[in-house]
Amino acid sequence: MLRKIVFLIILTSCVLFSSTIIIVHYHRYDRNYEGWNLWIWPHEPISREGKAYEFTEKDEFGVRAVVKLDETCTKVGIIVRLREWEMKDVAKDRFIDIPESGVAEVWILQGVEEIFYERPDTSPRIFFGKVSSFDTVVAYLTNKIDTKNWEGRVKIMVDGEEKPIETVEKADPTDISVTNYIRMKLKEPLKPSDVSRNVELHIEGFKPYRLIMMEVLDDPVFFYKGELGAIYSPERTIFRVWSPVSKWVQLLLYKNGNSDEPDIVVDMVKKGNGVWEAVVEKDLEGWFYKYRLCNYGKVRETVDPYSKAAYVNSKKSAIVDLSKTNPEGWKHDERPFKGEYEDAIIYEIHVADITGLPNSGVKMRGKYLGLTEEGTRGPDGVTTGLDHLVELGVTHVHILPIFDFYTCNEEEEDFEKCYNWGYDPVLYMVPEGRYSTDPKDPYVRIKELKQMILALHRKGIGVIMDMVFPHTFGVGELSPFDQTVPYYFYRINKDGSFLNESGCGNTIASERPMMRKFILDTLKYWVEEYHIDGFRLDQMGLMDRKTVLAIESELHSMDPSIIIYGEPWGGWGATVRFGKGDQKGTHVAVFNDDFRDALRGSVFNTKVKGFLMASPGKDTKVKRGIVGSINYNSRIRGFTSDPEETINYVACHDNHTLWDKNLLA
Repeated sequence: MLRKIVFLIILTSCVLFSSTIIIVHYHRYDRNYEGWNLWIWPHEPISREGKAYEFTEKDEFGVRAVVKLDETCTKVGIIVRLREWEMKDVAKDRFIDIPESGVAEVWILQGVEEIFYERPDTSPRIFFGKVSSFDTVVAYLTNKIDTKNWEGRVKIMVDGEEKPIETVEKADPTDISVTNYIRMKLKEPLKPSDVSRNVELHIEGFKPYRLIMMEVLDDPVFFYKGELGAIYSPERTIFRVWSPVSKWVQLLLYKNGNSDEPDIVVDMVKKGNGVWEAVVEKDLEGWFYKYRLCNYGKVRETVDPYSKAAYVNSKKSAIVDLSKTNPEGWKHDERPFKGEYEDAIIYEIHVADITGLPNSGVKMRGKYLGLTEEGTRGPDGVTTGLDHLVELGVTHVHILPIFDFYTCNEEEEDFEKCYNWGYDPVLYMVPEGRYSTDPKDPYVRIKELKQMILALHRKGIGVIMDMVFPHTFGVGELSPFDQTVPYYFYRINKDGSFLNESGCGNTIASERPMMRKFILDTLKYWVEEYHIDGFRLDQMGLMDRKTVLAIESELHSMDPSIIIYGEPWGGWGATVRFGKGDQKGTHVAVFNDDFRDALRGSVFNTKVKGFLMASPGKDTKVKRGIVGSINYNSRIRGFTSDPEETINYVACHDNHTLWDKNLLA
């Protein structure tokens, strides 16, 4: 008996104090490992916070790390990153399967998405290759080649047929002829139909590489002017998706949003300008759908980037009759603000915050409908919610993102269990489901958001929507853009990694014609369908000037009262394309951080005081803000041509509140 008891205690101890060991080998072709480290987290059976781990050894393969987690895991997440998130080796999160032994050994190659469970070949690779025009290919290699000695060593193949090359030269004019960044010119241009074929780059000594269609898709032959997405009528629904690189596309139709297998599969037909279309001759109201696409030799499934409605957690796009989503009185709803842009008084709110407190007196706390309730009071009879906004006397509310975002589970009823501002977009034309009373019903979130907007309008308050175009939550399988046309909608580094000017892992390429079209289509849709009164453009500094001007032109042709403003910056170290001063004469405003810092002090150094705490030397900057940052006289000069071009503010959701800043200073 004693032996059995001892054995039981030892066995139990092994379970309680078991661990997971991951041995990671990492190879960089440039052999530069300085600053590179691992971010690893338990993923299954329980997902937990991650932690940084350093490589501790070097060997002939590269560098090595041995990571021990003090729990049993069946799967762990891994990111290879540079220092504190300056960049990732590959954009997507990757996962390691842990065997029953609890010890996993893996090998990772620079720029290669696959995780290897056996030591891989480290011979030269083509990091990234793209077709930038019908007759031009650009590639970035792991190893250098001599561009003066390329003949017979470099080939471009289209479905196995060689396309003669005219020249191979350095892609960077400041480089020398022996380089790993090359540009190839074809003797005969590719055809538009070739973009969906297997176009490969072959270089002697390197693994073949299937080329990605990039700037070539900017050609007018691929620009589609018409309507995309699901176009519903009781008689039929037309589905259109833009994917010129796809070999074939299927429409997957589901009767129920929670179904795993489609009830109907429809082969879509390739039309002009890279669009695929399917027409279903029946009433599909209440059905759900996805697309299945074959591009670059891989089959992918995704929701529709142009979704107007969705099932819970963006799992499927939904087909709705939008005419049935309008609340009573919607037909006669008008935008309440008729003044000059300079007369707008904007108050920033978050849907969950503005009615979130348990003692707010609001029944539908944290919901769209919470902002429709009148007569709500908190402690000591203080007005809350809608009445509070009316009492403030503001002309507009700027609402933090209310489009569909990724991070929080929409089915979680307690909004406090996942607090998120919403700056991780998935479906830009779909209202976020967490703020509705039933996120599984695609109609409910649309109806309730419209009710909220109508309630605000009836109180004379306009609604400014926070739009986050410069980045998406993720790429790859987490991005409908990246599934339909991989890479095209994003800015890409020469090695194929995603440019991270936003600080969020990727940067949308607003300059691409079909991305610009999407941005314009999205904004116009919110104006037409939801009666939105204005837009605050997050990280507008990352958007190209042509797109910003197109936004102003299109929206103000619809209604000149629509307010447009944004942040004239991006993430740290980003190349700003539309900054302070670029807005002159555009009827677009930018945030005035000069005025903000003059009043409150630095937002980056809590000890630096501002004018409001009697800090000397701030008078001139405050005066500049008071006159709207125009060139007022020889001393008071600014970055605007009209006061309407500046958003004078003291605090917003970023940084400390003014109260906290004053306490800290």
